[in-house]
Amino acid sequence: MDPGIGKGPVSNHSMHPEAIGRGGLTHSALEALLVDPGTLLGHSLPGFMCTFFGLFWTYSILHKYHVARRGAILLGKGSYKSSFKNTLFSTYYACHCTNVPMDAYILLICTSTAFIAEFFGGFRGGEFVLMSNTHHMSIYFFYGLTAFVHILMCRKHPIPVNSDYALFIVACIVEALLFQGHIVGRGAINAKIHMLLVYTVMVTVGFLVLEMAARRNVLVSLGRASSFLVQVKPIIT
Repeated sequence: MDPGIGKGPVSNHSMHPEAIGRGGLTHSALEALLVDPGTLLGHSLPGFMCTFFGLFWTYSILHKYHVARRGAILLGKGSYKSSFKNTLFSTYYACHCTNVPMDAYILLICTSTAFIAEFFGGFRGGEFVLMSNTHHMSIYFFYGLTAFVHILMCRKHPIPVNSDYALFIVACIVEALLFQGHIVGRGAINAKIHMLLVYTVMVTVGFLVLEMAARRNVLVSLGRASSFLVQVKPIIT
């Protein structure tokens, strides 16, 4: 989930003329550095999200698999699949068996925070001028909507089955389309990195479709979690 979509080529603001002239960063140079998508600050949130959810989902899937295998052995069953069924988010039980999808809440909080930051960060002099921020906002919106719908499903609201998977697929497609348009005006290496992200996101879409159809296949679920982890390297590059 790259926050730099549509903002043009990445420049090296450490060599900003104003910064050189005065021996440090001026206000305008510092502002440019903070909004530059090529900085660590610009990539920290999406990098954190991909790392956290990739690792958390991997652990959760393996934990469910271990519990299902152990139960199958104790009950003398031939297969664990009757006890294993993965969900998009890792639902845990707290208090009196109340469904608490903690990672869905975390995703909703992260995307909501990023959406608000992108919105207010687009204003200059009382006017919304950074239209490229709307690209980032659209990505955060769909990922946040996915988490919100999953939370509603856990709370037994009348929502169609697999709606969370469908929305996650839509969010990934939106992200891939914006990455595709993000390579315009960039150098060969930078464009190549973003195309690798496009391919990785589409692989994630493939795993989501397979997992939606085969919820009891642990390898497909692990593939989806791993594909999210693969996105981390191009994002922080």
